[in-house]
Amino acid sequence: MSFLALLTDDEHLPTVLWRNPATGEEDVNDIVSHALTTAYLSYGENSRPPLTRLFKALFTTTSLHLIMTMDRDETRHMIMDFLVAQGCSGHPVFVSDFAGQMIQLERPHGNKTELSIFWHALGLFYDALAAVGARQGDNPVRLDNWERMMPAERLEIAKKWAYDTKKFAGVRYQMKPGKRYRARIIDTAGLPEAVMAAGEAANWPPSVKALIQVAADSGCRISEACELSLFHWWCQKNDFGQSIAAKDKGSDGVLDKTLYIAASTRVQLNAMFCKTGPHRTLTMQQVRKMAETSAGRAKLKKIPLCPNRKGGFFDPWSIRNTYFNKAVDAAGLTVLNEDGDEEKVRPHTLRAARFTIHVEYLSARAATEAQFHAGLGKIAGIMGCSVSNIYRYAARAFARRNAAYAFKVLETQAAKSTAMVTPTGAVSHAQRMVVAIKNGLRTVLQAA
Repeated sequence: MSFLALLTDDEHLPTVLWRNPATGEEDVNDIVSHALTTAYLSYGENSRPPLTRLFKALFTTTSLHLIMTMDRDETRHMIMDFLVAQGCSGHPVFVSDFAGQMIQLERPHGNKTELSIFWHALGLFYDALAAVGARQGDNPVRLDNWERMMPAERLEIAKKWAYDTKKFAGVRYQMKPGKRYRARIIDTAGLPEAVMAAGEAANWPPSVKALIQVAADSGCRISEACELSLFHWWCQKNDFGQSIAAKDKGSDGVLDKTLYIAASTRVQLNAMFCKTGPHRTLTMQQVRKMAETSAGRAKLKKIPLCPNRKGGFFDPWSIRNTYFNKAVDAAGLTVLNEDGDEEKVRPHTLRAARFTIHVEYLSARAATEAQFHAGLGKIAGIMGCSVSNIYRYAARAFARRNAAYAFKVLETQAAKSTAMVTPTGAVSHAQRMVVAIKNGLRTVLQAA
Protein backbone atom coordinates (compact mmCIF):
# COMPACT_ATOMS: atom_id res chain seq x y z
CA MET A 1 0.00 0.00 0.00
CA SER A 2 1.65 3.20 -1.17
CA PHE A 3 1.02 6.19 1.12
CA LEU A 4 0.55 9.45 -0.79
CA ALA A 5 -0.65 12.16 1.57
CA LEU A 6 -2.27 12.96 4.90
CA LEU A 7 -4.75 15.81 4.49
CA THR A 8 -6.65 17.67 7.21
CA ASP A 9 -9.86 19.73 7.27
CA ASP A 10 -10.72 22.95 9.13
CA GLU A 11 -10.86 21.03 12.44
CA HIS A 12 -7.48 19.38 11.68
CA LEU A 13 -9.14 15.97 11.28
CA PRO A 14 -7.26 13.61 8.93
CA THR A 15 -7.88 11.91 5.60
CA VAL A 16 -5.27 9.44 4.31
CA LEU A 17 -4.67 9.16 0.56
CA TRP A 18 -2.94 6.10 -0.92
CA ARG A 19 -2.45 4.35 -4.24
CA ASN A 20 -4.97 1.53 -4.32
CA PRO A 21 -3.13 -1.67 -5.32
CA ALA A 22 -6.30 -3.07 -6.91
CA THR A 23 -6.83 -0.16 -9.30
CA GLY A 24 -3.46 1.61 -9.25
CA GLU A 25 -5.30 4.88 -8.75
CA GLU A 26 -5.14 7.50 -6.03
CA ASP A 27 -7.88 6.91 -3.47
CA VAL A 28 -8.91 7.54 0.15
CA ASN A 29 -7.95 4.76 2.56
CA ASP A 30 -11.18 4.62 4.55
CA ILE A 31 -9.93 2.18 7.21
CA VAL A 32 -6.78 4.11 8.12
CA SER A 33 -8.58 7.47 7.86
CA HIS A 34 -11.34 6.28 10.23
CA ALA A 35 -8.83 4.86 12.75
CA LEU A 36 -6.76 8.03 12.65
CA THR A 37 -9.83 10.26 13.06
CA THR A 38 -10.90 8.20 16.08
CA ALA A 39 -7.50 8.84 17.66
CA TYR A 40 -7.53 12.56 16.80
CA LEU A 41 -10.96 13.13 18.38
CA SER A 42 -9.46 12.47 21.82
CA TYR A 43 -7.38 15.64 21.48
CA GLY A 44 -8.12 19.33 21.09
CA GLU A 45 -7.61 21.10 17.78
CA ASN A 46 -4.32 22.62 18.96
CA SER A 47 -2.80 19.17 19.55
CA ARG A 48 -3.74 17.78 16.14
CA PRO A 49 -1.20 19.53 13.84
CA PRO A 50 1.80 17.93 15.65
CA LEU A 51 0.00 14.56 15.40
CA THR A 52 -0.43 15.10 11.65
CA ARG A 53 3.28 15.80 11.21
CA LEU A 54 4.34 12.71 13.18
CA PHE A 55 1.83 10.31 11.61
CA LYS A 56 2.79 11.60 8.17
CA ALA A 57 6.43 10.82 8.98
CA LEU A 58 5.45 7.35 10.23
CA PHE A 59 3.40 6.50 7.13
CA THR A 60 6.20 7.78 4.90
CA THR A 61 8.80 5.46 6.47
CA THR A 62 6.55 2.39 6.98
CA SER A 63 3.98 1.15 4.48
CA LEU A 64 0.32 1.11 5.52
CA HIS A 65 0.21 -2.61 4.77
CA LEU A 66 2.99 -3.35 7.29
CA ILE A 67 1.45 -1.06 9.89
CA MET A 68 -1.73 -3.13 9.78
CA THR A 69 -0.23 -6.63 9.38
CA MET A 70 3.04 -6.74 11.36
CA ASP A 71 2.85 -8.79 14.56
CA ARG A 72 3.15 -7.19 17.99
CA ASP A 73 6.91 -7.56 18.46
CA GLU A 74 7.77 -6.40 14.93
CA THR A 75 5.51 -3.39 15.38
CA ARG A 76 7.20 -2.52 18.67
CA HIS A 77 10.60 -2.58 16.96
CA MET A 78 9.20 -0.37 14.19
CA ILE A 79 7.78 2.13 16.72
CA MET A 80 11.06 2.23 18.63
CA ASP A 81 13.03 2.86 15.42
CA PHE A 82 10.63 5.68 14.55
CA LEU A 83 11.00 7.28 17.99
CA VAL A 84 14.79 7.11 17.68
CA ALA A 85 14.49 8.86 14.31
CA GLN A 86 12.56 11.62 16.14
CA GLY A 87 15.51 12.23 18.46
CA CYS A 88 14.66 9.82 21.28
CA SER A 89 16.80 7.30 23.09
CA GLY A 90 15.33 4.74 25.43
CA HIS A 91 15.89 1.70 27.56
CA PRO A 92 13.64 -0.94 29.15
CA VAL A 93 12.84 -0.68 32.85
CA PHE A 94 13.27 -3.90 34.88
CA VAL A 95 11.52 -3.20 38.15
CA SER A 96 8.07 -4.81 38.07
CA ASP A 97 5.97 -7.77 36.99
CA PHE A 98 6.20 -6.24 33.52
CA ALA A 99 9.99 -6.05 33.55
CA GLY A 100 11.39 -5.01 30.20
CA GLN A 101 8.02 -3.93 28.78
CA MET A 102 8.05 -0.35 30.09
CA ILE A 103 10.32 1.86 28.00
CA GLN A 104 11.73 5.04 29.48
CA LEU A 105 12.59 7.59 26.79
CA GLU A 106 14.69 10.71 26.64
CA ARG A 107 14.56 13.46 24.02
CA PRO A 108 17.27 15.97 24.95
CA HIS A 109 16.74 18.35 22.02
CA GLY A 110 13.06 18.33 21.14
CA ASN A 111 9.47 18.76 22.25
CA LYS A 112 8.68 15.99 24.73
CA THR A 113 4.97 16.73 25.02
CA GLU A 114 4.18 16.16 21.33
CA LEU A 115 5.75 12.70 21.43
CA SER A 116 3.85 11.79 24.58
CA ILE A 117 0.62 12.80 22.80
CA PHE A 118 1.72 10.85 19.73
CA TRP A 119 2.23 7.46 21.36
CA HIS A 120 -1.04 7.77 23.27
CA ALA A 121 -2.78 8.60 19.96
CA LEU A 122 -0.96 5.69 18.33
CA GLY A 123 -2.45 3.37 20.95
CA LEU A 124 -5.94 4.67 20.12
CA PHE A 125 -5.17 4.25 16.39
CA TYR A 126 -4.34 0.55 16.85
CA ASP A 127 -7.45 0.11 19.05
CA ALA A 128 -9.59 1.52 16.21
CA LEU A 129 -7.94 -0.77 13.63
CA ALA A 130 -8.66 -3.79 15.82
CA ALA A 131 -12.27 -2.68 16.36
CA VAL A 132 -13.02 -2.94 12.62
CA GLY A 133 -11.06 -6.17 12.20
CA ALA A 134 -8.19 -4.56 10.27
CA ARG A 135 -5.62 -5.79 12.78
CA GLN A 136 -5.32 -8.89 15.00
CA GLY A 137 -3.61 -9.48 18.35
CA ASP A 138 -2.60 -7.26 21.26
CA ASN A 139 -2.17 -3.53 20.88
CA PRO A 140 1.61 -3.09 20.44
CA VAL A 141 1.61 0.27 22.22
CA ARG A 142 0.15 -1.17 25.45
CA LEU A 143 1.42 -3.69 27.98
CA ASP A 144 0.92 -7.38 27.21
CA ASN A 145 -2.62 -8.61 27.92
CA TRP A 146 -3.75 -5.11 28.94
CA GLU A 147 -7.11 -5.56 27.18
CA ARG A 148 -7.79 -8.76 29.15
CA MET A 149 -6.81 -7.47 32.61
CA MET A 150 -9.31 -6.93 35.40
CA PRO A 151 -9.76 -3.33 36.65
CA ALA A 152 -7.99 -4.15 39.94
CA GLU A 153 -4.94 -5.43 38.05
CA ARG A 154 -4.82 -2.29 35.91
CA LEU A 155 -5.05 -0.10 39.00
CA GLU A 156 -2.08 -1.82 40.64
CA ILE A 157 0.04 -1.29 37.54
CA ALA A 158 -1.10 2.32 37.26
CA LYS A 159 0.01 3.00 40.85
CA LYS A 160 3.54 1.86 39.95
CA TRP A 161 3.89 3.77 36.71
CA ALA A 162 1.54 6.74 36.51
CA TYR A 163 1.03 9.99 38.35
CA ASP A 164 -2.70 9.88 37.57
CA THR A 165 -4.12 6.39 37.93
CA LYS A 166 -7.41 7.38 36.25
CA LYS A 167 -5.68 8.34 33.00
CA PHE A 168 -3.13 5.52 32.74
CA ALA A 169 -4.06 3.45 29.68
CA GLY A 170 -1.34 0.79 29.83
CA VAL A 171 0.96 2.63 27.40
CA ARG A 172 4.47 1.16 27.48
CA TYR A 173 6.32 4.42 26.84
CA GLN A 174 7.17 7.11 29.37
CA MET A 175 9.23 10.23 28.91
CA LYS A 176 12.04 10.61 31.41
CA PRO A 177 11.99 14.07 33.06
CA GLY A 178 14.77 16.31 31.86
CA LYS A 179 15.94 18.90 34.36
CA ARG A 180 15.24 18.55 38.06
CA TYR A 181 11.91 20.13 39.05
CA ARG A 182 12.18 23.69 40.25
CA ALA A 183 9.24 25.74 41.45
CA ARG A 184 8.52 28.88 39.45
CA ILE A 185 8.63 31.94 41.70
CA ILE A 186 7.52 35.00 39.77
CA ASP A 187 6.07 38.26 41.03
CA THR A 188 2.61 38.67 39.45
CA ALA A 189 1.24 41.47 41.67
CA GLY A 190 -1.12 43.70 39.69
CA LEU A 191 -0.41 41.80 36.47
CA PRO A 192 -3.99 41.23 35.18
CA GLU A 193 -4.82 44.94 35.48
CA ALA A 194 -1.55 45.91 33.76
CA VAL A 195 -2.22 43.48 30.88
CA MET A 196 -5.72 44.85 30.29
CA ALA A 197 -4.35 48.42 30.38
CA ALA A 198 -1.79 47.41 27.74
CA GLY A 199 -4.63 45.98 25.62
CA GLU A 200 -6.57 49.23 25.95
CA ALA A 201 -3.53 51.15 24.73
CA ALA A 202 -3.15 48.73 21.81
CA ASN A 203 -6.84 49.12 20.85
CA TRP A 204 -7.76 45.46 21.22
CA PRO A 205 -11.14 44.65 19.64
CA PRO A 206 -13.98 44.00 22.14
CA SER A 207 -13.84 40.24 21.49
CA VAL A 208 -10.13 40.07 22.27
CA LYS A 209 -10.56 42.16 25.42
CA ALA A 210 -13.37 39.89 26.62
CA LEU A 211 -11.49 36.68 25.80
CA ILE A 212 -8.33 37.72 27.63
CA GLN A 213 -10.38 39.08 30.55
CA VAL A 214 -12.09 35.67 30.88
CA ALA A 215 -8.64 34.03 30.94
CA ALA A 216 -7.38 36.56 33.53
CA ASP A 217 -10.44 36.10 35.79
CA SER A 218 -10.56 32.31 35.63
CA GLY A 219 -6.91 31.38 35.14
CA CYS A 220 -7.78 29.13 32.20
CA ARG A 221 -5.36 28.54 29.34
CA ILE A 222 -5.68 30.78 26.30
CA SER A 223 -6.36 27.72 24.13
CA GLU A 224 -9.30 26.83 26.41
CA ALA A 225 -10.68 30.37 26.24
CA CYS A 226 -10.53 30.30 22.42
CA GLU A 227 -12.71 27.16 22.34
CA LEU A 228 -15.53 28.60 24.48
CA SER A 229 -18.96 28.92 22.86
CA LEU A 230 -22.24 30.49 23.93
CA PHE A 231 -23.36 26.99 24.93
CA HIS A 232 -20.50 26.84 27.47
CA TRP A 233 -21.72 30.13 28.94
CA TRP A 234 -25.26 28.80 29.24
CA CYS A 235 -24.34 25.26 30.34
CA GLN A 236 -24.87 23.87 33.87
CA LYS A 237 -28.04 26.01 34.03
CA ASN A 238 -25.80 29.00 34.67
CA ASP A 239 -28.05 31.04 32.38
CA PHE A 240 -25.28 33.28 31.04
CA GLY A 241 -24.07 34.30 34.50
CA GLN A 242 -20.68 34.48 36.19
CA SER A 243 -19.50 30.94 35.49
CA ILE A 244 -18.66 29.15 32.25
CA ALA A 245 -18.43 25.38 31.71
CA ALA A 246 -15.20 24.34 30.00
CA LYS A 247 -13.11 21.41 28.88
CA ASP A 248 -9.93 20.83 30.83
CA LYS A 249 -6.63 19.87 29.24
CA GLY A 250 -6.77 16.11 28.64
CA SER A 251 -10.45 15.79 29.64
CA ASP A 252 -11.36 14.08 26.32
CA GLY A 253 -13.92 16.75 25.51
CA VAL A 254 -15.84 16.48 28.79
CA LEU A 255 -16.99 19.77 30.35
CA ASP A 256 -15.43 19.01 33.73
CA LYS A 257 -14.21 22.47 34.71
CA THR A 258 -15.97 25.69 35.72
CA LEU A 259 -14.48 29.10 34.89
CA TYR A 260 -15.50 31.86 37.30
CA ILE A 261 -15.61 35.43 36.00
CA ALA A 262 -16.15 38.83 37.62
CA ALA A 263 -19.46 40.68 37.40
CA SER A 264 -17.77 43.33 35.25
CA THR A 265 -16.61 40.64 32.80
CA ARG A 266 -20.19 39.36 32.48
CA VAL A 267 -21.24 42.92 31.65
CA GLN A 268 -18.45 43.01 29.06
CA LEU A 269 -19.73 39.80 27.45
CA ASN A 270 -23.30 41.12 27.36
CA ALA A 271 -22.13 44.38 25.79
CA MET A 272 -20.91 42.49 22.70
CA PHE A 273 -24.55 41.88 21.70
CA CYS A 274 -25.18 45.26 20.09
CA LYS A 275 -25.48 46.59 16.54
CA THR A 276 -21.76 47.36 16.30
CA GLY A 277 -20.50 44.53 18.54
CA PRO A 278 -19.00 41.14 17.61
CA HIS A 279 -22.45 39.49 18.06
CA ARG A 280 -24.25 42.22 16.08
CA THR A 281 -26.56 39.70 14.35
CA LEU A 282 -27.84 38.39 17.72
CA THR A 283 -29.40 39.81 20.85
CA MET A 284 -29.19 38.29 24.31
CA GLN A 285 -32.96 37.79 24.18
CA GLN A 286 -32.55 35.65 21.04
CA VAL A 287 -29.70 33.69 22.61
CA ARG A 288 -31.79 32.92 25.72
CA LYS A 289 -34.63 31.78 23.46
CA MET A 290 -32.26 29.43 21.59
CA ALA A 291 -31.13 27.88 24.87
CA GLU A 292 -34.67 26.70 25.59
CA THR A 293 -34.60 23.94 22.94
CA SER A 294 -32.14 21.16 22.14
CA ALA A 295 -31.91 22.31 18.50
CA GLY A 296 -31.16 25.85 19.66
CA ARG A 297 -28.51 24.67 22.10
CA ALA A 298 -26.86 22.73 19.27
CA LYS A 299 -26.59 26.03 17.38
CA LEU A 300 -25.11 27.75 20.44
CA LYS A 301 -22.24 25.23 20.43
CA LYS A 302 -21.16 26.60 17.04
CA ILE A 303 -21.27 30.28 18.06
CA PRO A 304 -18.01 31.45 19.72
CA LEU A 305 -18.27 33.21 23.07
CA CYS A 306 -15.74 35.73 21.73
CA PRO A 307 -15.88 35.63 17.90
CA ASN A 308 -13.20 36.87 15.53
CA ARG A 309 -13.90 39.34 12.71
CA LYS A 310 -15.38 36.58 10.53
CA GLY A 311 -17.61 35.30 13.31
CA GLY A 312 -15.54 32.16 13.89
CA PHE A 313 -13.42 30.89 16.77
CA PHE A 314 -10.11 32.63 17.45
CA ASP A 315 -6.93 30.68 16.86
CA PRO A 316 -4.72 30.65 20.01
CA TRP A 317 -1.68 31.53 17.90
CA SER A 318 -3.47 34.66 16.68
CA ILE A 319 -4.40 35.75 20.22
CA ARG A 320 -0.85 35.22 21.46
CA ASN A 321 1.10 36.76 18.61
CA THR A 322 -1.23 39.22 16.89
CA TYR A 323 -2.67 40.75 20.05
CA PHE A 324 -1.30 39.73 23.45
CA ASN A 325 2.47 39.61 22.91
CA LYS A 326 2.60 42.79 20.84
CA ALA A 327 0.60 44.77 23.41
CA VAL A 328 2.48 43.68 26.53
CA ASP A 329 5.87 44.04 24.83
CA ALA A 330 4.95 47.56 23.68
CA ALA A 331 3.96 48.38 27.27
CA GLY A 332 7.25 46.92 28.55
CA LEU A 333 5.54 44.49 30.96
CA THR A 334 7.84 41.99 32.66
CA VAL A 335 7.85 39.80 35.77
CA LEU A 336 10.75 38.98 38.08
CA ASN A 337 11.64 35.29 38.30
CA GLU A 338 13.30 33.35 41.13
CA ASP A 339 16.76 34.42 39.94
CA GLY A 340 15.89 38.11 39.99
CA ASP A 341 15.84 38.28 36.18
CA GLU A 342 13.10 39.96 34.20
CA GLU A 343 10.92 37.73 32.02
CA LYS A 344 8.47 38.74 29.32
CA VAL A 345 4.79 38.43 30.17
CA ARG A 346 2.96 35.83 28.12
CA PRO A 347 -0.66 34.55 28.22
CA HIS A 348 0.24 31.67 30.53
CA THR A 349 1.64 34.17 33.03
CA LEU A 350 -1.96 35.21 33.69
CA ARG A 351 -2.66 31.65 34.85
CA ALA A 352 0.23 31.90 37.30
CA ALA A 353 -1.17 35.23 38.51
CA ARG A 354 -4.59 33.73 39.21
CA PHE A 355 -3.04 30.86 41.18
CA THR A 356 -1.07 33.37 43.22
CA ILE A 357 -4.17 35.48 43.96
CA HIS A 358 -6.10 32.43 45.19
CA VAL A 359 -3.25 31.12 47.37
CA GLU A 360 -2.44 34.50 48.93
CA TYR A 361 -6.12 35.08 49.72
CA LEU A 362 -6.22 31.68 51.44
CA SER A 363 -2.92 32.24 53.23
CA ALA A 364 -4.10 35.55 54.72
CA ARG A 365 -7.26 33.96 56.12
CA ALA A 366 -6.10 30.49 57.22
CA ALA A 367 -5.44 30.64 60.99
CA THR A 368 -3.64 27.29 61.10
CA GLU A 369 -1.47 25.23 58.79
CA ALA A 370 -4.19 22.56 58.75
CA GLN A 371 -6.75 25.09 57.46
CA PHE A 372 -4.28 26.38 54.89
CA HIS A 373 -3.49 22.97 53.42
CA ALA A 374 -7.15 21.93 53.53
CA GLY A 375 -7.93 25.01 51.43
CA LEU A 376 -5.48 23.94 48.74
CA GLY A 377 -7.89 21.25 47.64
CA LYS A 378 -10.58 23.87 47.14
CA ILE A 379 -8.22 25.94 44.98
CA ALA A 380 -7.32 22.83 42.96
CA GLY A 381 -11.03 22.30 42.30
CA ILE A 382 -11.58 25.91 41.26
CA MET A 383 -8.57 25.96 38.94
CA GLY A 384 -9.11 22.43 37.59
CA CYS A 385 -5.65 21.12 38.46
CA SER A 386 -3.82 18.76 40.79
CA VAL A 387 -2.69 20.11 44.17
CA SER A 388 0.94 19.69 43.08
CA ASN A 389 0.40 22.29 40.34
CA ILE A 390 -0.45 24.91 42.95
CA TYR A 391 3.14 24.69 44.17
CA ARG A 392 4.35 25.27 40.65
CA TYR A 393 2.20 28.25 39.73
CA ALA A 394 1.98 30.01 43.09
CA ALA A 395 5.41 29.25 44.49
CA ARG A 396 5.98 32.84 45.62
CA ALA A 397 3.14 32.71 48.16
CA PHE A 398 4.38 29.36 49.44
CA ALA A 399 7.95 30.64 49.71
CA ARG A 400 6.76 33.62 51.76
CA ARG A 401 4.73 31.41 54.09
CA ASN A 402 7.56 28.89 54.45
CA ALA A 403 9.98 31.70 55.24
CA ALA A 404 7.65 33.06 57.95
CA TYR A 405 7.44 29.59 59.50
CA ALA A 406 11.23 29.11 59.39
CA PHE A 407 11.87 32.52 61.00
CA LYS A 408 9.33 31.78 63.74
CA VAL A 409 11.19 28.55 64.56
CA LEU A 410 14.50 30.44 64.66
CA GLU A 411 13.05 33.15 66.95
CA THR A 412 11.62 30.51 69.31
CA GLN A 413 14.97 28.75 69.42
CA ALA A 414 16.75 32.04 70.12
CA ALA A 415 14.32 32.83 72.96
CA LYS A 416 14.97 29.46 74.58
CA SER A 417 18.71 29.91 74.27
CA THR A 418 18.47 33.36 75.94
CA ALA A 419 16.46 31.90 78.83
CA MET A 420 19.15 29.28 79.45
CA VAL A 421 21.98 31.84 79.56
CA THR A 422 21.78 33.46 83.06
CA PRO A 423 24.13 35.74 85.07
CA THR A 424 26.65 34.11 87.44
CA GLY A 425 25.01 33.07 90.70
CA ALA A 426 21.47 33.24 89.26
CA VAL A 427 19.24 30.17 88.90
CA SER A 428 17.72 29.61 85.43
CA HIS A 429 14.16 28.44 84.82
CA ALA A 430 15.50 25.08 83.63
CA GLN A 431 17.55 24.66 86.83
CA ARG A 432 14.48 25.44 88.97
CA MET A 433 12.53 22.78 87.08
CA VAL A 434 15.22 20.19 87.76
CA VAL A 435 15.18 21.00 91.51
CA ALA A 436 11.38 20.74 91.62
CA ILE A 437 11.44 17.35 89.88
CA LYS A 438 14.09 16.05 92.31
CA ASN A 439 12.08 17.30 95.32
CA GLY A 440 8.98 15.63 93.95
CA LEU A 441 10.74 12.30 93.49
CA ARG A 442 12.20 12.55 97.02
CA THR A 443 8.71 13.08 98.46
CA VAL A 444 7.35 10.06 96.57
CA LEU A 445 10.20 7.83 97.76
CA GLN A 446 9.78 8.91 101.40
CA ALA A 447 6.05 8.16 101.24
CA ALA A 448 6.78 4.67 99.94
